[in-house]
Amino acid sequence: MREIISALNQGRAGSPLPADGARGVTRSTRIPTIVFSLGTHGNWTDLVATGASVLGIDWRFSLAEARKLVSDTVALQGNFTPGLLRDATPVEVVRETQKTLEAMRGRPGYIFNLGHGLLPGAKLENISALVETVRNFK
Repeated sequence: MREIISALNQGRAGSPLPADGARGVTRSTRIPTIVFSLGTHGNWTDLVATGASVLGIDWRFSLAEARKLVSDTVALQGNFTPGLLRDATPVEVVRETQKTLEAMRGRPGYIFNLGHGLLPGAKLENISALVETVRNFK
């Protein structure tokens, strides 16, 4: 993680944004950035230091815990367990989707997303149940 931040500070790491030489990447107000780093659950300070607008959270870390650790000036994205779309029933998918959404209720900028992509074999009826649940959540 430190190598990534160092590269960002030096304007490297493929960033289209200029480095400011001291505080990391200077974020354009017009270009939101999302950082997703699988399994780096102990590096919240480093992830925030990248200057990202949004931090993606994989399914192995509690959103409720991330919510406590990351200031609400940084949006959170995630972290629905992708295996459920392959292995569960639509009823289970609805229940777990609602649980994820409830855990983040009221969090500014929260983005519902899978915790790390769609797995091969994901069932269309489960994907449909997830999408409808998110769309209808109030």
